[in-house]
Amino acid sequence: MPDILRATYNHDNVSEAESTRISSTKSASTDCASVDAATYPPIPSEITTVSWTTDDVTIDVTTDEQTTSEIQTTSSTDPSNPTKLPTAFIPTTIAPVDITCPDDILNQPTDPGMPTAVITWPDVIANDTSGLLNVTSNYQSGDAFPIGPTTVTYWVEDEYGHKRANCSFKITVIDIESPVIECPEEITDYADNKTSIQVEWIPPIPTDNSGDISWTNSTHNPSDVFIIGTTLVTYFASDIYGNKATCTFNIIIIGRCPEDQTEHEELGILTWPPTEAGSVADSNQRCPLDTERGGYGVANRACNFDENEAIARWGMVERIDCGQKKEVNLGDLPEVPVVEDNVEEVSDALKNITDDIQEVSPEDINDIAQTLENIAAVEAPSEEVTSSVVATVGSILENAGPDSENYSPNSSSSIVSSLEQQIELTFQELVSLRIIDPTIGVDALTLNSSAVDIIGGLTFVVKNDGNKKNGDLTEERVQTLTNVNDVPEEIETTLQLPESLFASPASMTGSHKVSFKIYQETSLFVSPEKKALNLTIAGSVVSADVLGDNITNLEDPVVIQFLPYQIPELTENIANTSLCVFWDFELQNGVGDWSTEGCTFVGIQYRSYDITKGHDLTRKQTLALDWITYIGCAFSMVGLVITLTIFIGFRKLRANRARIILIHFCFSLLFLYVVFIAGVDTAVKSKVGCVVVAALIHYFTLSTMMWMGVEARHLYSKLVTILKLEKDWFMKVASLIAWGSPLVVVGITVGVGYDQYVSDNYCFIPPGPDLYYGLLLPIGLILLHNIVTFILIMRSILKPRMKAHQVKSNNRNDIVKRLQNAIAISILLGLTWVFGFLAIDEATFTFQLLFCLCNSFQGLIIFLLFCLRADDVRKTLKPYFRWMKMPNIVRPTYNHDNAGEAKKKRFSSTDGSSTADASVPMSSLNYNFETSEALDDFRLGMHKKEGAFSTSDPNEANDNIEEKET
Repeated sequence: MPDILRATYNHDNVSEAESTRISSTKSASTDCASVDAATYPPIPSEITTVSWTTDDVTIDVTTDEQTTSEIQTTSSTDPSNPTKLPTAFIPTTIAPVDITCPDDILNQPTDPGMPTAVITWPDVIANDTSGLLNVTSNYQSGDAFPIGPTTVTYWVEDEYGHKRANCSFKITVIDIESPVIECPEEITDYADNKTSIQVEWIPPIPTDNSGDISWTNSTHNPSDVFIIGTTLVTYFASDIYGNKATCTFNIIIIGRCPEDQTEHEELGILTWPPTEAGSVADSNQRCPLDTERGGYGVANRACNFDENEAIARWGMVERIDCGQKKEVNLGDLPEVPVVEDNVEEVSDALKNITDDIQEVSPEDINDIAQTLENIAAVEAPSEEVTSSVVATVGSILENAGPDSENYSPNSSSSIVSSLEQQIELTFQELVSLRIIDPTIGVDALTLNSSAVDIIGGLTFVVKNDGNKKNGDLTEERVQTLTNVNDVPEEIETTLQLPESLFASPASMTGSHKVSFKIYQETSLFVSPEKKALNLTIAGSVVSADVLGDNITNLEDPVVIQFLPYQIPELTENIANTSLCVFWDFELQNGVGDWSTEGCTFVGIQYRSYDITKGHDLTRKQTLALDWITYIGCAFSMVGLVITLTIFIGFRKLRANRARIILIHFCFSLLFLYVVFIAGVDTAVKSKVGCVVVAALIHYFTLSTMMWMGVEARHLYSKLVTILKLEKDWFMKVASLIAWGSPLVVVGITVGVGYDQYVSDNYCFIPPGPDLYYGLLLPIGLILLHNIVTFILIMRSILKPRMKAHQVKSNNRNDIVKRLQNAIAISILLGLTWVFGFLAIDEATFTFQLLFCLCNSFQGLIIFLLFCLRADDVRKTLKPYFRWMKMPNIVRPTYNHDNAGEAKKKRFSSTDGSSTADASVPMSSLNYNFETSEALDDFRLGMHKKEGAFSTSDPNEANDNIEEKET
């Protein structure tokens, strides 16, 4: 075993731990004649001596200021045998490192509202001759520094991790931002027959960017007693860094004479409202409106302030003469003081006056608005007052003249706001409220959550009376329903609150007070902005209020439907530019305007009645078509999957051309069903996703129709023209046309404008040129081709084929078999699409139902006719399904010793006819609902030459007919 040679070194500034860390072990021969040339650790510049030692050899090397490529040493035991040290041991001199930090950054204020400050400084760079240095630090430029001093240190390390140099600087962040303290608004209170009162308020809570408030103080506190007059209240706050803040507010105490009641010799009992000191109060008993002082008190009384006692006291009662009788005009009402005792009289007078106005002018609107504001300000929860207010607004809507466009937006919006306020005030005191006027309707009710079951939502309904223009509202037309299934088919307006609104825990208050309102005319909703844009309100204006519940973030939307009776002709352009809006009373500086926020126009549903279509689908009919579509598509997808699995899984079942075409057709139809079910409704939320889904539906619809056309051409060539087509050539061309041409059509449609695939209700091409030319025209051309082919094929099927069997042409089995094949061919050629083109005018639902049934269940029908009832398919599957029984089917017999002999003798007979039993009609030959094979059998009976059918192509023969046992 050789001795172990180790390298050690001495230096002045390197610790013993570090010198131990860099030692290494190497193998050497016993006589040290050679040293292993492995890599050794580098030697710092401070090293003065390096030694290699074995048990009997010590080699010393002294470093100098220059780099040496090779050092030779002599063994102490054998000076004549020099040893070369590995060059990895050769030390080099390392130059000093130059690093400089920036100056201290002091007194940097915190960022606004933050307890920190973001500080930046220039990059710190270290230099030496090697350039192999790494600079690190405990903070980076752009970091957020807390309040107070922070030391930033930079270190320089070489490539081996040795720290070579460092520098540091100080950052100081200070807080000079004052705390934030917000006092309450000015407080005004009344001392009724008192000199002072106790006042309550919520004390302000100060905040500070540092998060630390050292103290707060105030000149007054809640529950203190304040005398009549004005008192300034001040709050103080300070943070821990000495920054201070204050806020102030006034507390005003007004001396007031309390509510009082007196008895007058002539006027009887008089009541007096609370009145501020220094004012004169009218009695609550007022002069009739048809007098000179109509609306003013029959007596008055002064409230005086006693300076000595600092208290307010009532004076003496003085009777006032109401004056002579006079006629009450609309212009007088805004000046009439309205109080609780005369609010009913004023509202009734306003109703009578507006009912007599033939044409409400802009000036009238201003007077009515002011009067209604005065009535609503009384806050009288009177059902009679509310009925008068509703009738007044109804008269405005009914008698709005041609100048309604010039109504003041302020006055118009004020009328609507006063009406809503009065209804809410009254309904709060009642269980229900129902007022129906010809042009405005109110239906409010209280729902007990435990007693009333809301199914599908709470729906406010205005039934359609059959007129193109909205008719007068009646008790029978306006309904509120708790079950959506009770909503009538013929509707004019509906507003449906979702069921989840009443089922959520946050709204379970025991009962819900819900009010609905509908405005049949829209003259009070004046929007200068919408008028400038030439926009028209399409129908009624409907609203709903749920009193007492703070409703936000609804799980399900509120759904509103209108009949657009205001539009003379509903064109496609109008439908595409329609908006959903609501009246926001906070817009236009509190005047109000239409807003689209949170309101989405879904689209137009042609249901009970429409200006351009008076016979469109009802709700139940639409629901029925939806269910048929989804159920039919589900069954069809299952049937198509099974069909494809069988035909692809068993090679002998796809040996002929007809089956290959059928496989292509099934794939295209299956993809169409999958994309339709998965995305036609669900992808509407994503514009890109909706375009993709619509394009795929467009593509697979056309490709499915194209494969129908391919099958039509194939049947025509085999049955009518008896053309011999090369199988490979035919399928290549057919695949290119059937799969490629729809791609071209869809590409052109997308290129013209992909937004044409986007609709608000579903992901498909909306009615327009793209639908007509990109989808319906190609389908129409293919259907025309298939109809002609269908006629020619049926003509051949129904033509008497053999004289020997003409006498049996009325045989029931023969007729049934031919009819079954005719149905199969019509389905395969897509002739059910004719129902879609017939779904117009008065027979819409009938043909849409037929179209929906035929096309939704098309995949299932294909499975039944071309897979389940096909004899060869059932025979193939019989070993796997022992329960399947094969019916006995009479077929012709023939002998074949070899292919050539078979070609000559097949179906031959001494009389030139088929060898089939004469009692069996030719229509019984292998009609197994595989259309092409059935037609092959039929073709054998039609096109025979001198009693024998011949073909020279074995593949063609295999494609035409499969040999089967009798």
